[in-house]
Amino acid sequence: MGLKTTVKVGSITNLSDARYCAGMGVELLGFNGVEGKPDYINPIQFQELRGWFVGPKVVLEIYGIDNPEEYHTLLENYQPDMIELSCHELLKLRPKDIPLVLALQAEQYYDQPAVLRDFKSVIKILQVPASTDKSIIREISSHFMVLLDVETGVEPDVEFIRNTPRVGISLKGSAEEKAGYKSYDTLSAVLDRLDQD
Repeated sequence: MGLKTTVKVGSITNLSDARYCAGMGVELLGFNGVEGKPDYINPIQFQELRGWFVGPKVVLEIYGIDNPEEYHTLLENYQPDMIELSCHELLKLRPKDIPLVLALQAEQYYDQPAVLRDFKSVIKILQVPASTDKSIIREISSHFMVLLDVETGVEPDVEFIRNTPRVGISLKGSAEEKAGYKSYDTLSAVLDRLDQD
């Protein structure tokens, strides 16, 4: 299966989601490495999952981490391909050694030009709410790859995503109903529509 654009599925906590998404051609899989946060997956659980899927890049979600020592421990324990964070963590940690998915509100794109300029070499993707005005999304996508962060239960504008260059989508995984069993209806409803014709 080939998807029409870049897709990230984050907050993954189980092998079912990881393997399903890999099989559907999802490019980026996100895992929460911050203990105490919703959807946290510890390094041992993560490494067990990591051995069972091939293809997608691993994005480590580190919202709330602002201690450089803790940050470097996470990098060592998870060995991700990319880091996902907000402007708060970016300015505290100032990572220069790994590609970034930077999550921000549309107004921050205009309010923080120095941040985007200073870190442009490592910011590979900007993630903005899917509710962001389409004209703003188009403007941002002329400078960065953009992922539209879709809230669970919200219907994304798949046609806009399919037809706008450098615009992809960020979805979320979900818990298993019981070990090895879950429904993919929500994910498949979007991914099937993003399949290459």
